[in-house]
Amino acid sequence: MTRSRKSRNASLLSNDGEDRENTFTESAVTALIARLQQSQTEAFERLIDRVMADRTVPAPQSSTPSTFVAPSDASATFARCTARYGGGPGESLENFLDAVESFKECAGVSDFTALRGLSMLLTHNAATWWQGVRESTQTWKEAKESLVCAFGEQRPPHRLYRLLFGQEQASNERTDIFVAKARALLAKLPRGDLNIKVELDMVYGLLNNKIRERIARSEITSFEDLIRRARELEDGMTTPATNYERDLRTRAGRSAHATLPARVPAPRSSPPVPHDSRATDAAQRAPAPRAPIPQSLHAATGAGARPSTATDDCGAPLF
Repeated sequence: MTRSRKSRNASLLSNDGEDRENTFTESAVTALIARLQQSQTEAFERLIDRVMADRTVPAPQSSTPSTFVAPSDASATFARCTARYGGGPGESLENFLDAVESFKECAGVSDFTALRGLSMLLTHNAATWWQGVRESTQTWKEAKESLVCAFGEQRPPHRLYRLLFGQEQASNERTDIFVAKARALLAKLPRGDLNIKVELDMVYGLLNNKIRERIARSEITSFEDLIRRARELEDGMTTPATNYERDLRTRAGRSAHATLPARVPAPRSSPPVPHDSRATDAAQRAPAPRAPIPQSLHAATGAGARPSTATDDCGAPLF
């Protein structure tokens, strides 16, 4: 009996020790919760990093191109675009397409919306043309290619070369403006026909002599270098050269004025005598003066004799 009680007490004591070991303190529970929160936070961070990495990788393109691209922003349209094109001879298709592409990228207009809204930007002949080809045009790229084919540059390359070499930089034309016009013609040539070195050689040969004498071709590696050097040269030549030329003209005018002889006043001419027609008629009607009698005739007739009157063959007196 006593032994059974002792064994029972021993078992109770051992159970109490195990219960004490299995109980959690407040600090242990707090540490466990902190570890769980940290593990969850790390798991969420890894998940977010994986999602962001998947978004940066471009989606693989399908082998079969779709007819239309789904719009990314349905609210973005060409309603506020101010570019217009009518297909006239004085309008530039390149400038129109460049303005439309810039607005499309900045406003976030999708290709689908751009294709549907192209009719808002076309006028006159271009609008009439678009009505005929609108149903057969399926993509934005096809629309631009059709515009270039219908209204773009139609001159062959050799005519563009003649037009380029037929214009040289004038003495009063800025280099950056001239280079821009030359590059606009070069851009109309088929892509890949000329490299940058050949284009630089062609444009450099058309520059004015005052630019080529001061900027060597070997110092130019790009059009940006050429424009920068030309601007520095022209900005340095504008004001000093103008003042110098004005000073030269002033000095030349003073020296010419000093070397001129004194002006002698012209003599006054007497007023013309008025013509009297009556005096002229009287002078014409006056008898002619008689010729003097020779001395021999006086000697023949005698000193006191009266000289005879001379007559002609008919007996008429001569005097």
